Amino acid sequence: MRAWLARYLKSDGLTAFELGSLRRQLVEVWRLDPGSGLGKEVLPLVETKLLKCWGSQVEVSPEQVQERDQSSVRLEKVLGDTLYVPIGWYRKGLDRCGRVARVETEFDPDQGFGTGFLVRGSDLKASLDGAAYLVTNAHVVSAKGVPNALTPAQARVSFKALAGAEQRRFKVTGVRWESPPDKLDCALLELDAAVDGLGEEYPVRNDPPLKGDSARVYIIGHPRGGTLSFSLNDNRLLDYDGRLIHYRAPTEGGSSGSPVFNESWELIGLHHGGGKDMAKLNGEPGRYAANEGIRIDAIRQGIP
Repeated sequence: MRAWLARYLKSDGLTAFELGSLRRQLVEVWRLDPGSGLGKEVLPLVETKLLKCWGSQVEVSPEQVQERDQSSVRLEKVLGDTLYVPIGWYRKGLDRCGRVARVETEFDPDQGFGTGFLVRGSDLKASLDGAAYLVTNAHVVSAKGVPNALTPAQARVSFKALAGAEQRRFKVTGVRWESPPDKLDCALLELDAAVDGLGEEYPVRNDPPLKGDSARVYIIGHPRGGTLSFSLNDNRLLDYDGRLIHYRAPTEGGSSGSPVFNESWELIGLHHGGGKDMAKLNGEPGRYAANEGIRIDAIRQGIP
């Protein structure tokens, strides 16, 4: 709700009538309490926007005035544009790790070459069966001769977050489908055996992520080919178009093929690159430092 409200309040042309109606709905229908819980968080945002409109007014009770006056001298404050998160959010992220794999070379089990993640085929496209495919970049593993990519015969796959499975290296028996690096940079790999002990299937997001100052993305992968790692800091979503997503979540070589999640741990993209001098999206002038992923819904549309 916070993300939706922030986007709504940034809309042009909001009137005092519309904002007043929204506030009445939140208070009288949703029964939000201005002094506690969600109401304490969102009602001041609506009221501040409302007070900026011509001819508007906000009525508060003496109790609310007293409570807000007292709150102004409390030591606890949210500083900046990020909030605390509950422990369940971290547990959900840990569950997402089970399906993330390190792509390695045939002869070096101690050093990763890239990252991949298991997704049920039918979750990507109805034309695919219910088998699990390892999603990675075509510039990581390719059956079509992408320069510097591993061939299926050269690639090995290991799951570092799974008890018992981390000692096994799975072989790649084929590539079900791939798109070149200048298109969708994606390959669906078939493994030589089923992987046990996986977490829940990734919920795949169909619509684009929300934009805004508070929008974030989260990446799980093997930067530098090392240990399985989260990108949780400096992870602002910058922009997206019909194919690409730009963000600041930190990645390094070896992160290619990592899953990109939104704040609800829904799959929204496939990480594939980045740089300090990236052209902005949507025809915006200028360049910036950004990492880049392929939108998962663009990949779904591209699979025949």
